[in-house]
Amino acid sequence: MAMASPLILAFWKPGCSLRRSGRWLSWVARLGAQDLKTQESVDTSTAVSRARHASADSSANAPVFIVGCPRSGTSFLYHLLLSAGGFAEFHTQMNVFDVLEPIYGDLSVPANRENAMKKWLASKAFTVSGLDADQISAKISAECKSAADFLRIIMNEIARKQGVERWVDSTPTNVPHMLRIAHDFPDAKFVHIIRDARDVVLSLDKRGWSRPLPWDKSRSLFAAGVYWEWIVRKGRKFGAALGPERYQEVRYEELVNAPREALARIGQFLHHDLDYDRIQNSSIGSVKNPLTSFKEDLQQGEFSPVGRWKR
Repeated sequence: MAMASPLILAFWKPGCSLRRSGRWLSWVARLGAQDLKTQESVDTSTAVSRARHASADSSANAPVFIVGCPRSGTSFLYHLLLSAGGFAEFHTQMNVFDVLEPIYGDLSVPANRENAMKKWLASKAFTVSGLDADQISAKISAECKSAADFLRIIMNEIARKQGVERWVDSTPTNVPHMLRIAHDFPDAKFVHIIRDARDVVLSLDKRGWSRPLPWDKSRSLFAAGVYWEWIVRKGRKFGAALGPERYQEVRYEELVNAPREALARIGQFLHHDLDYDRIQNSSIGSVKNPLTSFKEDLQQGEFSPVGRWKR
């Protein structure tokens, strides 16, 4: 995790809670309202340049990568796209770049590729893929030379089996790998969903997903806030490098409060018809049944994911 910025440290007091720390909430509010409007300076290295200009033309069949801090609505946006139709349905995440490759290494090495495939065949991802184990294993063995190939081959086969030409990867933790993914998938589009940090922090903490240092576990909310800041800054920096043809941001609050307008803009960016009425009629996954950390809200019939930090 990145070291806390002086701005964060200035507003944090040991032992204070997110709900009670007015100064901390003020920091988060300013970060959400002001910092997210400012693009950071971008590295102009060869890797960045190649990633940005790898594809001059937008493709109606380009793969889509939804990225963002966990608990920001990546699954909700994914299910909105699936509900629109035309995308392969795959109700889990591949985690190729943040889990599979770090564990198994260079997939151009046959032994690594075989071990990775063996593990994947025992995973939930294979179970929900609908693919034949022998057929996909043979294809991976013959064609896969990298982590990107692994993802491409599997997702293309899922799409082919379902009779569609397009797929979405909704692994939120792909943010640190955006430039590499953009290089390996020259026509890929990236949608970065950003949610109010105060609601993200509460959700991460509720799930037990924040990771404070072992000797400082009382600051779990603070740790979640630092993580949100790091992910959002990095996603925006890489997005600026990729440019508006390949990268677009959407606010979670807009998807909830003004979905028709938000989806129309995303649809134009993706060159895909995201008809709101059709999406509502299909209502796949969390479009119909919210994936919330606060199940008690659903039980009480008071589900309202925007501005929960105020309550």
